[in-house]
Amino acid sequence: MRCIAAQYLFTGTTMLRHGVVTVDETGQLLAVGQLADTETCSTEFYNGILAPGFVNAHCHVELSHFRGAIPPKKGMTHFIESLKDWNKRTVPNEQSMHAAMQQIDNEMHDEGIVAVGDICNTTHSFNLKARSQIFYHSFVEAVGLAEELAQEKMTETGEVWKEALRMRLPTSITPHALYSMSPTLLNYAVDAAKKSGILSIHNQESVGEDSDGLYRLLAMLDASTRLLLVHNTYTTAADIDRVNQTTSQAVWVLCPNSNLHITGSLPPADILYKQGLTVALGTDSLASNTQLSILEEMKTLSHYFPQIPLEVLLKWGTLGGATALNKANELGSLIPDRRSGLVLIEGVDFANMRLLSTAKARRV
Repeated sequence: MRCIAAQYLFTGTTMLRHGVVTVDETGQLLAVGQLADTETCSTEFYNGILAPGFVNAHCHVELSHFRGAIPPKKGMTHFIESLKDWNKRTVPNEQSMHAAMQQIDNEMHDEGIVAVGDICNTTHSFNLKARSQIFYHSFVEAVGLAEELAQEKMTETGEVWKEALRMRLPTSITPHALYSMSPTLLNYAVDAAKKSGILSIHNQESVGEDSDGLYRLLAMLDASTRLLLVHNTYTTAADIDRVNQTTSQAVWVLCPNSNLHITGSLPPADILYKQGLTVALGTDSLASNTQLSILEEMKTLSHYFPQIPLEVLLKWGTLGGATALNKANELGSLIPDRRSGLVLIEGVDFANMRLLSTAKARRV
């Protein structure tokens, strides 16, 4: 049994001064409280913030071998074309791809990430996920604009999904984005996502995406489907209002470092904060990011949106992500009898309750 305390303890909803948790040897949380004069076991005390394990709500692990391959701030069209061109010119061997994925899985684990919502176009990451200490939900992505190829794309997507099921990996089919789907393929992916109860989609990531596609998607959904709107770089206040009026199941997934890399723009995090909406954080892939770190995403948001309190950013990186993946009854909060993980954040300006540029996170 371990008693672990810090300057502050974030429970997933509340910040406690001199908070302490007791965990058993399996990582199960036994008790949460504040330091008292009498302790039941020898206390480990850290100069930082203890929080539940982070959740990366949007990632592309299978693109880990793209680290540093695409120059920044060239726009979405250039980014997509660069991915296609790089794939044509460079054929990484399977060993290097798996090594890159294993490295990033290790990095996420060491930072305290306990769960990942991961986009898949192939089965390349499945063996890694089967043995990882991180919980992965694999969103098998349907993508294809040509109507005449819709059946072929549906078959390809279905085969990847079936392999995930065969390996007993948590999985669902999901659409890529409104601009990249033929009508038949979009209907197929949305129907499949509705059956699974969760849909993740790249939303308004580029300046050319108007509101019509989002509104069309909202009309296709039912009230019970968890909707992960990812990126939202060019989402407007009117769009946010429309989503609020249509569904109570939306989670706004922000990947600010990826947005800065691709377009140099950021989503309206300030509006989402002011309205108290459910927000989660993601990293996208190493094709558009230098690391898959939830803490680095929080630091970026803190820099550009200083009005958002640290407590809120922590909630977005923990309970918000758990809610996005329909795992809030297991992860994202420090509640007795759960195994939600424990992460220590060091490098905090406690006087102003802000993350320093040197802040680091590690699993405890």
